[in-house]
Amino acid sequence: MMIHKSVDDDRSTNIFDTYRYALINAWDKRPAAPLPPKLTAFQPYDPNPWGGPGGLQFTLSYYSSDFNYLDPSHLYYNLYIDDELVTFSPDDYKNLETEMTDVPYSFSDQYEFYKYDENNRTIYFYKDVKKKIGMEAVYVDGDLRFGSGITEYYPNGDPTGVDMTEATVKQIKSVDFYDLSGRKLSAPAKGICIRTITYTDGSKASRKIVK
Repeated sequence: MMIHKSVDDDRSTNIFDTYRYALINAWDKRPAAPLPPKLTAFQPYDPNPWGGPGGLQFTLSYYSSDFNYLDPSHLYYNLYIDDELVTFSPDDYKNLETEMTDVPYSFSDQYEFYKYDENNRTIYFYKDVKKKIGMEAVYVDGDLRFGSGITEYYPNGDPTGVDMTEATVKQIKSVDFYDLSGRKLSAPAKGICIRTITYTDGSKASRKIVK
């Protein structure tokens, strides 16, 4: 199977990915908590007239902890500043028409809610972070609500001397699948395969999974 895409012509043969043995499985749409956001950069808020908004750059995942793809229309994220859940107001955010606390994964105004691609974002805020800033990804469907847990960053260092971001949320760098002979798979195959998780600290965890 070959995958191609062209902005100008949907019949283009400009190939950017190929799969020798493509596997297509039914999508299990069961609700679950998304994997926690990964915080990648922080900019402090400067209240001076010549200053500017604070900024938080982050990466979102569309997968649950068991690596099931979640319905994007039910995925949101929340911002916390010093343990307070932030509600975004049209008074501060000119592209909002109503207040918003749960920010949809799909939302972007390419200004204060900036979307680089499907996973990488930046959000700007107008409040001083005295101790910590955090973000949680949530799955919402009616009365159902599943949270990832809050990923936190301490701009001035954690007063206990422990980096809570690293201590409480071990960030995933990549997930790879292998058959029982050790050959890497493009997707988990039906039957038994090996799932290897590589974390940003270099550690790895492998286990057999049955699909």
